[in-house]
Amino acid sequence: MSKTILLGKDMLQMDIYSLNLRSFVGTEVTILNSSDKVRQFLDLDSSVDIIISVNQAGDQELALEVLKVVKEKKLAIPVCSIGEVSVAEGIYHIFKQALELKELVRFLAKFFDVTAKNMFSLNVGEFYSIPINYFVGLENNITDVYIRINLADGSYQYDRKCRKGETFDQGLLEEYIIKGLKKLYIPAIDRLKFTNYFTTQTFLRLKSEKLSAHDRIAVTDMAMQITAEEIKSIGLNEHTSVMAKTCIESIEKTIKDYPKLTNLLNRLLKSPESWTYKYCQILTYVTNHMVSKTEWGSKEQIEKLNFATFFQDLEFLSPDLDAEKLIPILSNDDLQEAINNGLSQEEKEVIEKHASIASELVKDLPVTPFEVDVIIKQHHGSYNGVGFPEDIQGNISHLAQLSMVAQDFTRELMKIYTPDQFNPGKLVKKIQLKYKKQRMKKFVESLESITF
Repeated sequence: MSKTILLGKDMLQMDIYSLNLRSFVGTEVTILNSSDKVRQFLDLDSSVDIIISVNQAGDQELALEVLKVVKEKKLAIPVCSIGEVSVAEGIYHIFKQALELKELVRFLAKFFDVTAKNMFSLNVGEFYSIPINYFVGLENNITDVYIRINLADGSYQYDRKCRKGETFDQGLLEEYIIKGLKKLYIPAIDRLKFTNYFTTQTFLRLKSEKLSAHDRIAVTDMAMQITAEEIKSIGLNEHTSVMAKTCIESIEKTIKDYPKLTNLLNRLLKSPESWTYKYCQILTYVTNHMVSKTEWGSKEQIEKLNFATFFQDLEFLSPDLDAEKLIPILSNDDLQEAINNGLSQEEKEVIEKHASIASELVKDLPVTPFEVDVIIKQHHGSYNGVGFPEDIQGNISHLAQLSMVAQDFTRELMKIYTPDQFNPGKLVKKIQLKYKKQRMKKFVESLESITF
């Protein structure tokens, strides 16, 4: 079996990465949290196929530290970095800091030559090990759960401790953990089903009062990715609608956790969460503030915009599209620049039609705030949701017009923000130059009172 080291300090994220890589790629994953731990591990076992490291951890560049360890030991192990490095020489592959789960799985599947077809037929034995901590708080297990007993003759016996549909006795689980038990086992045939179930249960954590503000961001990012995949796969139904609503509520909770935008930016922009989530979270913060400064602002208007913000760019979350490249295209000038830089015809068509497609999609929501489909359709100023008009007509929804200003501000903010040099007034003036209509100017003025 191939061997992969994951290096990072966000254990929740590493756990979800690990489970998906083991299940879908069939690689044995070891999670470590420092270059010293990697050194110690390689002293004992150097037969590692690849190391994937989150680069930034405070002031540390973990990926470069690990590369140094590998070179010192004269090993030929590829080292990949999640996030840019100050010196790229020697790094096998650099992922965007905002790495999405599907991209990582796809990359390692290609690295280990695992196709979509044989993902489901990987030979992983009769039973499949799962770290015991995954079962803490996990309700209604989707499969039987076993402990493995070592027999005197060197063979194993698997003893069932939890039946499918039951919740593992948490007292017994704690007892096992205290005794040092590291793994429980499930039937190998159920591993993909369990992986999807465990990942989906991430949503339940979003509703927990015990979830810290810091962890909420990581969990919401994962939940948003899962929701997008589910909607792409099976569409909007009662199940996926609940998933989406849970994500939206968690995004709203994060705004309350970070009342100052600078605190939210500092938490987000150097962290490994996906770019799509970061954009959605910041845009939601900005639109909420702008609505609160209008004469007609209300909780109902904020709810509408929060739903619209979550769904409006869903079309870009296809595995074959680069959301970070496409979502910031907000005008015909942006589109032409992207075409000059190699934008494909397929990407161009998605950009031009995504608002219309998303507005039709949300009509399948069992319950949706009034006017959400209209806001989504018109969030680039086009009455029918296709393309980018040169002039905003009076029949465009006021909330869609507000969203246009907020998108512009958020895009520029994510491009230029640095904790020490950011000048919010200068950015607002730049946005003001783009809008001539009085209503749009008033929306821009509301940005001046954001609490940085």
